[in-house]
Amino acid sequence: MSYLEQNDQNFDEFKKLCLRDGESLHFNVKVKHKNDGWIWCEVNTTNYLSDPYIKGIVYSFRDITDQERVKERIKHIAYYDHLTGLNNRRSFEKRLQEELVKAKSVFSSFAVILMDIDGFKYVNDTFGHDMGDKLLKEVSLHIRSAFSEKVFCGRLGGDEFVLIFPDLENKKEIDQLGSKLNKLFDDVPFKIDDFEFNITVSIGISVFPSSGNSSDQLMKCADTALYRSKFEGKNQYQIYSPMMNVNSLKMFTLKNDLKKAIVNEEFLVYFQPRINPKTFEITGAEALIRWKHPKWGIVSPNEFISLAEETGLITNLGEWLIKQVCKQIMGWKGRKLNFKKISINISSLQLFQIDFVDKILAIIKEQNINPQWLEFEITESVIIDREEQVLRTLSELKNVGISIALDDFGTGYSSLNYLRKIPCDIVKIDKSFISDIEVNKETFDILEATINLCKKLNKSVVIEGIETTHQLSIIQKLNCQEFQGYLCSKPLEEDQYIKFLQKGEWMSRGTEGQVQCPSGLVIKVTQ
Repeated sequence: MSYLEQNDQNFDEFKKLCLRDGESLHFNVKVKHKNDGWIWCEVNTTNYLSDPYIKGIVYSFRDITDQERVKERIKHIAYYDHLTGLNNRRSFEKRLQEELVKAKSVFSSFAVILMDIDGFKYVNDTFGHDMGDKLLKEVSLHIRSAFSEKVFCGRLGGDEFVLIFPDLENKKEIDQLGSKLNKLFDDVPFKIDDFEFNITVSIGISVFPSSGNSSDQLMKCADTALYRSKFEGKNQYQIYSPMMNVNSLKMFTLKNDLKKAIVNEEFLVYFQPRINPKTFEITGAEALIRWKHPKWGIVSPNEFISLAEETGLITNLGEWLIKQVCKQIMGWKGRKLNFKKISINISSLQLFQIDFVDKILAIIKEQNINPQWLEFEITESVIIDREEQVLRTLSELKNVGISIALDDFGTGYSSLNYLRKIPCDIVKIDKSFISDIEVNKETFDILEATINLCKKLNKSVVIEGIETTHQLSIIQKLNCQEFQGYLCSKPLEEDQYIKFLQKGEWMSRGTEGQVQCPSGLVIKVTQ
């Protein structure tokens, strides 16, 4: 029997047959070939040891190696991802059920981890799906090599991966897993062809039995936690908690109601004043959108702008905002209110529209307003994709008299190259850039140098996020043209902003060298 593979389960049956007179057996077994390789054979055998004419065991072998290879291939296709070689969704569902049975029987715990590559869509859109597939393969190898065989690793589809960590001891171990996965991608760039990709991942974790005791519950909870990771800014992990269900319901409702809300005009425009730090005159305002949802009340743009971008409704929403601001401007002019301009945030998807400038010109003509009353705010990231088209659009807008402001300068990429490339008139320095200006001299020096550079490039500067009188006194020493922030005013509804405009300035003048805020606060003016 040395020519049979002895660890095959049918080998034991074969040995038993030798002891059972008159019985027959049919099975498949691996047989050693004369060339020292192994082949699959179909075996039919009968015990004739008691037969006086035969006195032996008769068996026949038929080579079925090709058929077995086809079966193995079909099984591999059924349970493994064709691109990465990782386990696929079907394999994951089978393993998850097995883990549930095991955990319930021995009272153990395990984690289901969903993982999504942040911004993967832009890799496909920019470099093509072939490059995206190569990146997915590299990511798969990276994940598989980081964990032992007992950890299940799979790809559910697209850029979504799943892992099952068995036999968890405590919550600390779960946190260590999440941190390890995030750090796994922070440390190593992926080099593919002539490109280098620095990627991050968002992670959602559910735990048996605290998150649920069925496969559906565990997957739903992990998905909820993954969504929370993305909503909180990506490149992080979140462990499911019941409070996330409330937030998920809200996000689902908002996403579902967004299109209807645009049609029903459930949105409001708030205005945050911009002030000259030396004269305290009102120089303009930034238009900020809010959603007055029938169930959730006033909803912050932080909660629905990403949904609008995800669903493609950001262009409709942006167009509504521009039209609404232009209508309000006409109303103010009719009332002879004195203001200079209103700033509106523009998304990259709006700038990607071929007819965006034509739409703006049509709105300006319809409302009969001066383009110089409008200012469009953009961020540095808008020119990462379709740079040539975006720069051309910005130049066309500027040529018709609309000012361009570079928003959130000091965050993100913050490349000085963008100051040269983007045809902006105004640079808005982000509040995070000056948060420690009161205690950090380096921040002051960098801010001063940035303002001086902008002055040489003929760009005016707006400093955002001024919240204290000390911060105001500091920026008064700098050559910045405008500021905005809660020290001056929070975003106001239109009727409140009109009252603000009617005063003509932020603060009334008191004794020499001092001004008085509407709240009664007295501030020394630095000339």
